[in-house]
Amino acid sequence: MQLDDTIAGFLIALTPGKDYHSPNYQWFEKKYDSFMYVDRIVIDRAYQSNGFGWAFYNNLREFTEGRSPRITCEVNLKPPNEGSIIFHEKYGFRQVGTQETEGGKKEVSLMEYKINSS
Repeated sequence: MQLDDTIAGFLIALTPGKDYHSPNYQWFEKKYDSFMYVDRIVIDRAYQSNGFGWAFYNNLREFTEGRSPRITCEVNLKPPNEGSIIFHEKYGFRQVGTQETEGGKKEVSLMEYKINSS
């Protein structure tokens, strides 16, 4: 997302079947045949708390409708990312699993947002 000449943020999402070695992406690939995986969403600190996260996810949801029944992501539990956990829960994501990575140095909440296509 660009405002004037400044990049306010970006979102990277992947579909199944990619040669991507993220253990979190691979967890979702084993669980679901169809999903849109959010690898990362980054919003410049100057633009946080201004609705950009919602805008990114609304755009991704519209793009994903009819292509997949869900959007997936992970959020750090260890070390905790409280702001991201709160944001994703408010948006409607629900935890569908947890996973430790990096030999237990990190733990993530594996989350799913179900798309209601009507």
